[in-house]
Amino acid sequence: MKRLAIVLAIGTVIGVSAQGPAPPPARSVSDFFRDFTAEWIGANPNLAASTRYFTGAEQDRFEEQLTPETAEYRHRRIEIAQKGLTELATFDRARMSETERVSAELMQWQLSTLVEGDKYSDYVFPLEQFGGANVSLPNILTVNHPLVTEKDAVHYIARLDRWRCAWKKRSPKPKA
Repeated sequence: MKRLAIVLAIGTVIGVSAQGPAPPPARSVSDFFRDFTAEWIGANPNLAASTRYFTGAEQDRFEEQLTPETAEYRHRRIEIAQKGLTELATFDRARMSETERVSAELMQWQLSTLVEGDKYSDYVFPLEQFGGANVSLPNILTVNHPLVTEKDAVHYIARLDRWRCAWKKRSPKPKA
């Protein structure tokens, strides 16, 4: 009897190893939405700070940063958007609930708009009346940055200091 149990156990192990490990469960569209949202917000400190999407030390880190207004940053956003579109296309919309389908269509439209708009990136002006740095930075620091606790004030000062240091690097040196 003991030998039979050993033979069965060995046979089971050999059978499992011959077949390989079981494939991971298929990723759901809800998992994709959750993971993509975390990546999207995590790549934009201003958005992460204003929405308080994360928690704990991770959120604290975002609340002391400013989103860079650079071509490199905009290019990285386009890459993330394209990656999201590619992965979103792998899901069968017929198998989604109505809410998931509408969410997928809305997300596809928003990300496609961003990706398609990249060909006009040469027409982005740093100072303009609706979304330039002259509007967005004061808005971030006076409207969007939460100021509820003492820690929020510390984070606010850290963000101001980041802006000051970045500005000093860009400003022309005074002539002697």
